[in-house]
Amino acid sequence: MGRQGTNRTAVSIHVYQALWIFVLTATPTASVDVNVTVQDTREFKLIKLTRAGMIPLESNNLHIASSLTHCAALCRARSQECFSFVYNSSSHHCQLGSWSVPNGRTFDHDCENIPHPRNLAGSEGSLFSSACCTGSYILRTKGNTQSKCVRYVPHGERFDQAQEECMRDGGQLITFKTIAEYEFVRWLLRCKTNTWVGMRDSCLVTGANCKANKLSQRKLVWVDKEEVKGQVLTEVSRCKDLDNFGGDEHCIHVGGKYDDNFNDEQCDEKFYFACEKNPLKIGFYCK
Repeated sequence: MGRQGTNRTAVSIHVYQALWIFVLTATPTASVDVNVTVQDTREFKLIKLTRAGMIPLESNNLHIASSLTHCAALCRARSQECFSFVYNSSSHHCQLGSWSVPNGRTFDHDCENIPHPRNLAGSEGSLFSSACCTGSYILRTKGNTQSKCVRYVPHGERFDQAQEECMRDGGQLITFKTIAEYEFVRWLLRCKTNTWVGMRDSCLVTGANCKANKLSQRKLVWVDKEEVKGQVLTEVSRCKDLDNFGGDEHCIHVGGKYDDNFNDEQCDEKFYFACEKNPLKIGFYCK
């Protein structure tokens, strides 16, 4: 709508590899995990950094796992959200988690880079992870429900250039494929200036009309080429500013005068952008 212009610490890492199909029966303490059948090729690594920790999926829920392999299988069974786990070989407790961090710090503020102390799992066993948030990326969290490994880039680039810069270090423009992630990204970027996100419309999708003003006649896709569907599409469709003004506004941003609402704009506008790491495609390890 409209036109707008560490110091590095030596790390001893033990590689734990498992590239097979697990069919296991568990005896849990707080939930039932039976007949876990998962095919997953992720590689978990043991993190020996003393301050490293992970964000637990459920803070008070410890599973009982008969072995390290069993604990890994329970994590693999929840591959969309479980990227780390802590296993205690003495008690056989297995705690599942999402992102891990090497220094125990997370950021729970949408607009400021202020470390937020929180209880990270990791001290009561061995921490294994396939997704550690490091380097220029910061682990952003909202309460105990959402987390993303994010790099905010405060210089302007065209949409395609922004995606290319994210991809150089294994990232992509930030996406939100669930309602919880949709609300999280809105919260995270609402106080930033105009910021590209990983969504645009596509003339290559069958039935798409890129000149249409109504979003229902256009086809929205993520930067990984997957079509935007379901509840997220329903919510995004309620944004009145996604109107394809002039028939050539094909890329989506948030922030600026639009606050936490999404707007479409010409893809050659130079906006700030937010990158995310996608742990389902490639592993990211503490170093």
